[in-house]
Amino acid sequence: MIRNLLKLDEVISDFTIDDFLFNPCGYSLNGICLDRYFTIHVTPQSNNSYVSFETNLFDENKIGKILNHMVNTFKPFTFDLITFNPPVKTVDFEKNYHQICSMEKKLSCGYLVNFKQLSKIDTKTFEPIEIQTIKEDK
Repeated sequence: MIRNLLKLDEVISDFTIDDFLFNPCGYSLNGICLDRYFTIHVTPQSNNSYVSFETNLFDENKIGKILNHMVNTFKPFTFDLITFNPPVKTVDFEKNYHQICSMEKKLSCGYLVNFKQLSKIDTKTFEPIEIQTIKEDK
C-alpha cells in the first residue's frame, strides 16, 4: 500500500484516510478527523512534479509536518497550499521555495480562504503577459 511505502501513517495517524493511486502516475489522499480535513494531490512526474494541499486544520505544526513530509518525499517543482480559518502564516519548507502568488478572501459564508502557490527557488518566474481578446465578426 502506498501509505505504508510513503510512511504517511506516522504523520497522519489520527485521521481516517481514503486514498487512490492513479495509473500511470498520481496520488490523491483525503483525511478526516472529527470536523477537520485535509486533501493532498500529487503528480510525481520528473519533468513537472506537483503537490497540492488543502485543509481546515488550525494547527500550523500539524500542517507543516504533513506538508513537509509530502514536499520532502516528492520534491515537487511547484505546490499549492489552501487553508481555511485562519490562514497559515509560515512553515519551514518555504526556505527551499519561493512564493509565486498568494490570495486571501473572506467568503460570504464567513470562511477565510488563503491560497499560496510556491515554486523551487532555482526556477525562473516569468513576467505576466497581456492577453488580448479577439472580437468576433458579426
